Amino acid sequence: MIDDLFVNKILEKFREVGVSDAQSYRLGETSFEVSYHGFQRQDNFTKAISHLVSENLNNEFRIYVSDLVNGGLRLPKPQWEWNDLDQNGFIPTTNNKRYLARFMSWQNCFYLIDFKQKRAFFWVKNYLEMPEWERSFPFRDIFHCFFNSFDDFVVVHAAAVGNSSGGILMPGKGGSGKSTAALSCLNSELFYAGDDLVLVDFKRQIIYSLYNVAKLEVNQIALFPALLPLIYNADVLPQEKAQVFVNDFYPDKIICKMPFLGIVLPKYKGSENTTYKESNSAKALLALAPSSIGLLKTDVSYLNKIARMLKGKKVFDLETGSKLNQISESIENIIGLLND
Repeated sequence: MIDDLFVNKILEKFREVGVSDAQSYRLGETSFEVSYHGFQRQDNFTKAISHLVSENLNNEFRIYVSDLVNGGLRLPKPQWEWNDLDQNGFIPTTNNKRYLARFMSWQNCFYLIDFKQKRAFFWVKNYLEMPEWERSFPFRDIFHCFFNSFDDFVVVHAAAVGNSSGGILMPGKGGSGKSTAALSCLNSELFYAGDDLVLVDFKRQIIYSLYNVAKLEVNQIALFPALLPLIYNADVLPQEKAQVFVNDFYPDKIICKMPFLGIVLPKYKGSENTTYKESNSAKALLALAPSSIGLLKTDVSYLNKIARMLKGKKVFDLETGSKLNQISESIENIIGLLND
């Protein structure tokens, strides 16, 4: 089991290797630092959160990062039996309120969060062999678990767009059109907060941008020809989704914080024109909960949080067409209605 002794051993391993590089960030009202042990900061960990970079912060949370092959960090000998792990790789601990740990054998990846000390350790065997998609949401599980430990915060699987007067969440499973809808706003008066995962403070009713990457299926790329030369991972298409880091090319179109107004449920209907109409919170819950829970490997308490987040929120169905300008115009109209 994970206990205080094991955590101290891990901390000592990272200290022995030493800090090679570090960067501070601000996510919402929380500042955090990522320190790299044995190698410099790498795109796999930095590009998707580059819009959150801040300097001279009193960091409240720290993520220690290293690997075996490049950083030379070997983890302490496990103090658990491998058959003690659950189906998702979570490791038993002596104090579930303080520690959370997981080993993902299919990625040779281990992370551990110490909630009391507000720190996390992230280790892989070789960061150069991390799956392609991990670059699009670095430290996803750590962010989710850290903010989930607070009563009024939740990371959700949704796109988000808006402006300083307010924004909307657009949940939906793959193929629903949420990425297309979000990217259509790059050529509008609206701003982009993300197309995959965002953070919501539902007590203060604020949406925070988490990752600035846009992910596109090959068939979607034709809709945005201007993005074609901006694709970071063109060499792995079509096996993987295309990744475009919005902050690299459209930094002025990113919004890191906006009031949370409501929910829009996009669905591509195959015609030219885009239409919208009022919907209901039950449909929003069905759009948000299954994909978020499946992606984040979380439990029923998370479902309760999403239900609380949706309480009192207006919901709209958005049936998108092929004319992209109509999608962003419709979203602008919906935001206007939500602000009335």
